[in-house]
Amino acid sequence: PKPLSFLSLLKTDWPEDIFIDGGVLSRGDSILIGAESKAGKSTLLTNFTRELIEGGSFLGFKVSRPLKVLYMQAELREPSLKQRLLNKYGLIPELVLSSSYVWNTRGLILIEKDEVEIASQLNLIKPDVLIIDPLANFHTNEENNATEMAKFFRVLDRLKFDFSLSIIIAHHFRKAGQAKSTESLMEKIRGSSVLRGWVDTTIVMESRTKTGYRRLEFDTRNSDKTIKRIIKYNESTKEFDWHDPTIEVHKMLC
Repeated sequence: PKPLSFLSLLKTDWPEDIFIDGGVLSRGDSILIGAESKAGKSTLLTNFTRELIEGGSFLGFKVSRPLKVLYMQAELREPSLKQRLLNKYGLIPELVLSSSYVWNTRGLILIEKDEVEIASQLNLIKPDVLIIDPLANFHTNEENNATEMAKFFRVLDRLKFDFSLSIIIAHHFRKAGQAKSTESLMEKIRGSSVLRGWVDTTIVMESRTKTGYRRLEFDTRNSDKTIKRIIKYNESTKEFDWHDPTIEVHKMLC
């Protein structure tokens, strides 16, 4: 990037390539999806990924068109990943599926150490969106060290700029004993505040509850609107049903 005058900034037409409406995601943006370990974060993320690939709708937010995705994941082996995805992804047209990729890194690919290899794959695939799941398996830094994590995110910044893409990261909450019961969900995200400062939109998921209903909290710098969702895992569809509690309250008041 190079400096430009304020006049140029104001006179230039800056077209926004919106991927998801509501200020959730545009080209060059980043999203953090946070939850405690084994709370269904990867299920939510794979549902999200399917909607990106299909050009569908995620939690009521319209995806503008089918997007090309590179999904880097380091938790499930291919047989387990296939079993998780087959029922829903198997319905997507083959031509659409063939343009997006999953990269099972097995914990052997690190963002900083293997930047050249990652860049090579991005150059071949040319995705609109790069997904990293989970963050912890793609670096060896001390997550509470702001300096180390800042260097890590500078690498992601280079990838975003060089390949004109957006990045979605899955990340864990702190361990239960380290979190205060009075904390908001946002404050439970593990590691340095550099992470939340770097992303444009944060989506965090409440832990499992007795009723099965869970809160999703949103924080986005691209919209002034308050975004809230209530979700519940549907055993028959193997995905999360959702509703917007603000709409429900509005109906009650009216």
